[in-house]
Amino acid sequence: MSGKYILLAGASGGIGHKLTPMFPEDTMILHYNKHEPAHGGYCKKRADITDYNAVERMVSDILKEFGKIDVLINACGISISSFAHKFQPDIWRSVVDINLMGAFNLIRAVLPSMRENNYGRIILISSIVFQSPQMGTSAYAASKAALVGLTRTIALENANKGITCNCISLGYFEAGMIDQVPNELREELIQDIPLKRLGRVDEIHKTIRFLIDTEYVTGQTLSLNGGLYMS
Repeated sequence: MSGKYILLAGASGGIGHKLTPMFPEDTMILHYNKHEPAHGGYCKKRADITDYNAVERMVSDILKEFGKIDVLINACGISISSFAHKFQPDIWRSVVDINLMGAFNLIRAVLPSMRENNYGRIILISSIVFQSPQMGTSAYAASKAALVGLTRTIALENANKGITCNCISLGYFEAGMIDQVPNELREELIQDIPLKRLGRVDEIHKTIRFLIDTEYVTGQTLSLNGGLYMS
């Protein structure tokens, strides 16, 4: 089940950057927008995922070069913190545009080719924050929660085409937005995790690998969080 053509969106982010070298048997195509991924030897494509036309052009270029996209992993995401009554609407919208509209734009662009090939794996990255919100995260929590409904609908619409769509709801990991959490609060978060540690990126990789290699899991949101909020 190896040798896939994988489009990793958000490859320059903390999690995307660390995920990139974990797929040595696959052809990795790295998407970025502002900051080019530091990894050498990979195909890199730039696009603003909030602009559907830009995403469509990127996907078209990839299909011309490689012939297909087997797997889309969307690791794009931003979080801007503010209490809702102080949130500037245009900034709130910018978070939703990247986290939700960006995911839709990527999915919309890759689906025609996947449907034609009768094969595809779409994997979205959500967050425990939508299940247990923190103060100031209304835009982030709302956009990440919406990915669950998007996942289920895409899975239903494409089940007869050999395409699965799943979502991974991440807890607190050693990479990514944990860097925005002050050290004191970080230690408190760790103490709330039953496993008493942050997650490792290789554990995200193993979950993604499972979803790539498994045909019978679709429309699901898998909680990868060390046992947080098991009830």
